[in-house]
Amino acid sequence: MYQDDADNTHMRSEFWDLFELEPDEINNQEWQHRLCTKALDVFLADGVSLFIAEPCGNFRFANAVGLSRDIPVNTVFQSGEGLAGRAAASGQATLVGNEDAGAIRSHEVSSGMILPLMSRGRCVAVMNLTRATGRDVFGRFELETSRAVSRYLGAAIANAQYVCEFKETERLKRLAQAGQMTASLAHEIRNPLTTIIAAAQSLDVDSDEASGLASMIEHEAKRLNRLCDELLDFSKADLLRLQPHDLTEVCTDVVESHRPLFEQKGVKLALNTAPANLEMDRNRFEQVLGNLLRNALEATPSGGAVDVVATESSVSVSDTGTGVDPAVESTLFEPFFTTKTCGTGLGLPNVKRWVEAHGWSIQVSNRGGEGATFQIRFNQRKAA
Repeated sequence: MYQDDADNTHMRSEFWDLFELEPDEINNQEWQHRLCTKALDVFLADGVSLFIAEPCGNFRFANAVGLSRDIPVNTVFQSGEGLAGRAAASGQATLVGNEDAGAIRSHEVSSGMILPLMSRGRCVAVMNLTRATGRDVFGRFELETSRAVSRYLGAAIANAQYVCEFKETERLKRLAQAGQMTASLAHEIRNPLTTIIAAAQSLDVDSDEASGLASMIEHEAKRLNRLCDELLDFSKADLLRLQPHDLTEVCTDVVESHRPLFEQKGVKLALNTAPANLEMDRNRFEQVLGNLLRNALEATPSGGAVDVVATESSVSVSDTGTGVDPAVESTLFEPFFTTKTCGTGLGLPNVKRWVEAHGWSIQVSNRGGEGATFQIRFNQRKAA
C-alpha cells in the first residue's frame, strides 16, 4: 500500500471518533483539548489550535496542542482580517503553503490548513492545523474530509453555545427578580436608619460609656447604610454613559487613589500599562477596578504585592495572597456569597454586572500557589 493510501485509511478510521466529542459547555477546557488532540490524529497534523467566535465578531484563542501550543492566550483575530479571518468570513477551508511566512513559521511548518467550523451559514469557530517541516503537505483529500468535520463540529459547538445562552438568560432573569427585591428591602431599611443616625449624632451624653455607645450606634448604622448603597447599586438597570477614555489615565487615577491604603498595610502596588483608548462608562469602570484592588489588598499579607496590568485587550489585577479556593470559584460572582466575615456578597456580583454591561468578560484564576488573578477582557466597544 502506498503511503498516501495508508494515511487516508488512517484518517477514515479516526474520523468517526470526532463525532463522539459532544460539548456540554463551550468553555470546557478539557473538551477543547480533547477536540484539538483528536483533530491532530484525524488530520495527521503536528499542531492544532482552536479559536471560538465571540458575539462581537472576534475569534478568541481557546486551546492548542502540538506545534501550536505556544500561541499567546490573549490572541484574537477578526472576521475578514488575515488568512484565518478571511476563511471564517467565506466559510471555506483554506490551504496554507510554506511560502506564506506571514501565516506560519516556515522553518518549523511545511503546510497548514485553516478550517472554519460552520453552523447555519455562520462560522462559530476556526481550527488551524499545521504539519512539520519534512511532512507531506495538506491536499485535496484533507479538504474533502474537512467539509464533514466543519458541518458536524460547527453544529455541536453552536448547540453548546445555545445551551450557555439559555442558562445565562435564566440567570439574568433570576438576578432581575433579586434586584427588585433588594431595592425594596434597601429602601425599607434606609428609612429608619436615617433616623437612628440622626438621633445618635444629636445625643447629649456626659459619660464616656454613653459617648462610646452613641459612637457605636452611629458606626453600625452607617455600615448598614453602606449595605443599602450596595443593595441599591445591585438593583439598578445596566445603563451606561459610554465615552472614549485613555485607559492608562483611568487606571492611573484609580491606582493612585488606592495607594495610601496599600502603603498603610505594607503591600506593594504596581501598575503597567500599554497605550489604549477604550469606550467605557468611566464611573463604572473605576468602581470595578477599585473593588478588585480592595479585594486584592484584603487577600494579600503585609510584605506582599499587587500588580495591575492594562493592555489594549484586557486589564488584570494579580495578588500574592492565598489564591481562590477551587471549591468556591464557581460561586464567587453569585449574589450574597462571601468568604469574608463582614462581607455583603455584592461586591463581585456588581463587578460582573458592570463588566458584562460593557460587553466584556471577567475571569479568575489561581497563580500556582502565589495568589489569584482577576482579568477583564475587552471583547467589545474599543474606541477608535
